[in-house]
Amino acid sequence: MSKKILVIDNSPVILKLLSHILAKEGHTVITAENGLDALEKLRDFHPDIIFVDLIMPKISGDIFCRIIRSRKEFHQVILVVLSAIAAEENYDFESLGADAYIAKGPAGEMTKHINYVIENCNAAKYKLSNTEVLGLEGVSKREITSELLSTKHHYEITLEHMTDGFIEMTTDARIIYANSSAAAFFHLTKEQLISSDFYSYFKGKTQLIISENVKKLDDGALDLGEKQTISINKALVMLKFIPLKEQEQTSIIVLITDITIRKKMEQQIAEDLMYLEENIALRTKEYLKSNELLHEEISKRGIINEELTRLVKQMRTTLDIIPDLVSVYDENMKFVMVNNAFADAFGTTPDKMIGHHCYTLIHNSAAPPPNCPHQQAVQQKKAISQEVDDLIPGRSMLVSCTPCYNDDGSLMATVLIAKDVVH
Repeated sequence: MSKKILVIDNSPVILKLLSHILAKEGHTVITAENGLDALEKLRDFHPDIIFVDLIMPKISGDIFCRIIRSRKEFHQVILVVLSAIAAEENYDFESLGADAYIAKGPAGEMTKHINYVIENCNAAKYKLSNTEVLGLEGVSKREITSELLSTKHHYEITLEHMTDGFIEMTTDARIIYANSSAAAFFHLTKEQLISSDFYSYFKGKTQLIISENVKKLDDGALDLGEKQTISINKALVMLKFIPLKEQEQTSIIVLITDITIRKKMEQQIAEDLMYLEENIALRTKEYLKSNELLHEEISKRGIINEELTRLVKQMRTTLDIIPDLVSVYDENMKFVMVNNAFADAFGTTPDKMIGHHCYTLIHNSAAPPPNCPHQQAVQQKKAISQEVDDLIPGRSMLVSCTPCYNDDGSLMATVLIAKDVVH
């Protein structure tokens, strides 16, 4: 029986190949080169089956899958993941809500598995008996790709633990990534926020101020919210826009900081100092970082490695923007990652700290101190926050330490963020 099929992949070769194969079998085929383009086409096209890649620009495949499964009108659509990284990462495909998983490989094998899925789906929801990935026998795992995916995962965890909102949008203001804090600002889920128009969440004059200033954005960052009053659901916010140019693709990072309390304090100070004819404006620095650029994947694993390397470098650059001290430790309390602010605080560079025990470099000790935040967080198995004065001599720091665990419950890493209490 003829099916209506949507194919999503940023590789023109894959799109052309699948269009030819499926049309030859009598199916109606629509293609999209990224997740954002696909969501646009789904407004007028309701497919029976969707084939989607995982690593793509402008809304990656995993986020696209979660968006589709969150919408009632697509609950009966057969969702098939078709990805070259199936052998590279022990991925929890079932969490995506997909119905089948096919590894990209030789065209003949891939065609056989695609036809198998189509022939076995019917009016009822198609499900494999387990979460096996079809076609794995023709694909081998590459260690470098696994390491890059692991590093990218560390950065994603760090972004998710930020208290500030982090959004990536296209130059025409379509949201293609958002962390949980950003979604909380708008009282929405991340799936509801993605693909929407960022400007639409602001009204009247505020919307005009934001859109006109962003249009003038060049290579520098833009701050809005200090002189203007900008609010999101009654919260006063500071918006920082950072242009991100990668090869032929340009996007904009938006960092959202809640400044409600600070603004109220400024107003109170201004009233108290009215008799002195002075207004004191309290400015805080934004301590935001850039997240996770959305993925870009094509069929060749060599290009996937290059893209993942670029993403890791980009996330590294984003972390180095933040003035707060950020570090990630492995289960043995050795540095896995530190940003420039952290290394600068100890008069060294990040590469000289990676692989060393934190207590050796920070406390010049052979063992962790009694009040070690890392050990407390791991022992309590939850995030802890405390003020310490022994991290950097002469400075009182507010330290937040969050343990992160693998699916099997073992400790993967610990994320530590230290803020200067005075600031």
